Amino acid sequence: MKTPNFLQIPVSPNSSPFSICNGKSPDALRVLPDNSIDAIITDPPYGLGYNHNEWDANVPGPQVWLECYRIGKPGAYLVAFCAKRTSHHLAKAIEDAGFEIKDKTIWFHGQGASKTEPLDERLKDAGANEKVLELFGNYRGDIRPLYEDIIIAQKPIQAPNLAINLIKYGTGVLNSADILGNGCYAGDILCEYEQIIQDQLSGKGSGIGVLSFPRASQKERADACKGLFFDGATNKRPKKNGHANEEITNEFNFHPTVKPIALMKFLVELFSIPGAVILDPLMGSSSTGVGALLANRRFIGVEMDSNYFKIAKHRLEKTVLEIPHNPVETAINVHQLLKDNDGLNFMREIQPKIKDGSASLDDFRKYRELLKKFGPLPSVA
Repeated sequence: MKTPNFLQIPVSPNSSPFSICNGKSPDALRVLPDNSIDAIITDPPYGLGYNHNEWDANVPGPQVWLECYRIGKPGAYLVAFCAKRTSHHLAKAIEDAGFEIKDKTIWFHGQGASKTEPLDERLKDAGANEKVLELFGNYRGDIRPLYEDIIIAQKPIQAPNLAINLIKYGTGVLNSADILGNGCYAGDILCEYEQIIQDQLSGKGSGIGVLSFPRASQKERADACKGLFFDGATNKRPKKNGHANEEITNEFNFHPTVKPIALMKFLVELFSIPGAVILDPLMGSSSTGVGALLANRRFIGVEMDSNYFKIAKHRLEKTVLEIPHNPVETAINVHQLLKDNDGLNFMREIQPKIKDGSASLDDFRKYRELLKKFGPLPSVA
């Protein structure tokens, strides 16, 4: 397969449905044109710094989100994962870039482990008596991280209403009409695994408003990486935990925070229309990209780590070979469908005549009325 160009937006049926680069955001994003991205869905660093990982030392500041704002179309959603205790930092950075914070939901996986040990051994070291050990020996210093926050933000629409914004830009709306297997609406952000929530919270799942998907399995991590090799690496999983991989592993996605493809596909389908261009400016091993391609969308991604970039490229190329549809072709068809609008068609046809003064008075009046309704025609389709 031909390697995709450096951050180019596919525009023809012969284009690749994805375009990625091994670079650093926001610098890499500056080559993209204004108002060209339909949705941004990403899993940025959480700013927790576990095991002194430099990449996770800070939450990305406004610089990345300013570029996302510039290249996002009016109405484009920005969906970003974050940790519970640093979500306010991320929300503030996104808001400072110009996005409106619309909502917040959670990804419930129920598989987190406590980061601290029971206090019994520490109490013994401190000389605590038996009664204190009995009372407090099983206490810990934190709550199990069973879920992660998801911030939902949006670039303000530039149209009188959502319907016109959709017609002009293909953005701004949620796919809330599709009903999931549990009888709930997708727009309510309810999960396909509602029973997990019922079991964990001992209550009804309806109305909780969470996404419940299990973490990426070992099989999912390995399946997409068969045939992928790194020089000097051994063909086995590292003995160290996911936050401290020092040994690069062949045929396995060793990124420490891989999101499940099913979850990313769900988010892509909820926050964009078929054929849309999805951006992940901090793509890691690109679960967002795989989910986008499976959902019949196009994808643009940036990743600064060369090993994670190699894994992402491998996964995306494998996905393209397996999908039966062409996201680029779908985009052209959907855009043509949206453009086929009586009012907009008239505006396009009459605009040259208005500029050269050959339009009739009736046509000019009709154009002015439509201009009040639709606003100026967008420069980017």
